Amino acid sequence: MVNLKEQITSTFAGQCGIAGFKDGPQGVNLFNTPISFGIDALGNMYVLDSGNHFIRFINPYGCSSS
Repeated sequence: MVNLKEQITSTFAGQCGIAGFKDGPQGVNLFNTPISFGIDALGNMYVLDSGNHFIRFINPYGCSSS
């Protein structure tokens, strides 16, 4: 996540430097080569997880699912 007002970045999903495939809240969920993402009007994020051949869904609370 990027907070432009306070100039702070933080991890919203996945774990830096650890590849894998696991759904769940931030700190538990894992990705394998995420290469693209989009955000809908409700704040849901969709991540192209190319290493796992999945489009992953992340709600605004940081929980991911496939």
